[in-house]
Order: sequence, then structure tokens, then C-alpha cells
Amino acid sequence: KAAQASYAPGVGEGHQWGPEATLWDYAVNASFRGAECPCGARLHIVSRAFGRGKKKKERMMSVEGSFVCTQFTAPMDQRFAGIDLETGVMPPT
Repeated sequence: KAAQASYAPGVGEGHQWGPEATLWDYAVNASFRGAECPCGARLHIVSRAFGRGKKKKERMMSVEGSFVCTQFTAPMDQRFAGIDLETGVMPPT
């Protein structure tokens, strides 16, 4: 059985997230959408479609690694301004 990484819901504190890209999770041998911070933390982004015709989209964010950045104290990235900080859920669009 593969080791599982621990994830904290939300986008963390002080991170300088890079551009969103497709990353590889070696623990589960699968790709995912996410972003990386120079401190080593990674942001996992999960999307789901729901509603009639699956037209509404919901995105959930979770941090792998340190929730509080060990190198930076940057203000929150505006790309993630609408995210609930406790659940990591972005309201549907």
C-alpha cells in the first residue's frame, strides 16, 4: 500500500503559489492540477461539475506540506480570494 500525503484544506498562509499546472503525485501514481511554492508545499486543486447538465463548477483546494510558508509571508494571491479558508472550497461559478 502506498504512503499517503497529508492535506490541509485551504490555500495556506504566506505561500507564493506559482502558475497552475499539471503535477504528478508519486504516492498514488496519478496526475493532478495544482501549483507549487518555492518552500516545497504543493497546492492540490480538485474540480467537480454538478447541477443540471453539469454546467456549474466547484473547485476545492488543499495544501500538501507546510500550511504556513516557511520562506515567505506574502499576502493572499487574488486568484484564490473567494476560497473558504477552513474548507478550501471555491464557490461555484
